Amino acid sequence: MHSLGALQNKLQTSILGKEEHLPFIKVNGDITTSDRLAIHRDTIFNNFTSSLRITYPGIWRLLGEDCAYGVALAYSHDYVNLTSRSEMENFGENFPKFLANFPSTKHLQYLPDFARLELLRAKSYGAIMQKPLGIEQLQGYFESGIESCQILLNASIYFLQSEYPLMNIQSLLDDPGFTELSLQKQECFLVVCRTSGKTETLFLEAKPWNFLQSLSNGNIVSTAMDVFTEKELVVEIQALINLMISKQMIIKIQEY
Repeated sequence: MHSLGALQNKLQTSILGKEEHLPFIKVNGDITTSDRLAIHRDTIFNNFTSSLRITYPGIWRLLGEDCAYGVALAYSHDYVNLTSRSEMENFGENFPKFLANFPSTKHLQYLPDFARLELLRAKSYGAIMQKPLGIEQLQGYFESGIESCQILLNASIYFLQSEYPLMNIQSLLDDPGFTELSLQKQECFLVVCRTSGKTETLFLEAKPWNFLQSLSNGNIVSTAMDVFTEKELVVEIQALINLMISKQMIIKIQEY
């Protein structure tokens, strides 16, 4: 007599193709144990690959349907990538790293970073809802000075730095007529955020990106401002404040 846990482990091992000795699954007429198991296996792996396709739509388009499905299937067969039922939303967390090492895709060196971008978009979309501060609520802080304050950014904001021009790859996916694609190394700074329920990707210069990331790391405004020269400060800070307000990034300002 097998315990429930032992049966579940045997079934999992069999579905992943490592053994098929399952005497507790009955034969039904001409339908063998293997036939019955194959139905479950196909359903489960279709769910796994569909989950990856939802999170990584750009990867599917870049690789093509057949190649992307094959890579996703290989990823799904790897025990390391499986999660518990309660954590299925994290199933694709390791996919960018998998693309970097998989034989059919590892030569596409830009691909893992683009996959990381798509993963951050999914995380941003699924982040908790937080009410942003409006211009009226922020006005008092700006008038009295915010250099010694912390600006808390909402949970939907993520940062990504890449040595590949991910903005060009995105332009190619958005516009089939885009003809200026270059995959030569070019440092790229991105911020993913959710504005009015819609996920956006912002392509920034290095200094504004570093300023926002510094705020995200909990630094006060004066510390984050150190990335700018004195000559740059007035113009850059005003532009970044306008950006943070328009993209609903700020949820709280507190004195440090």
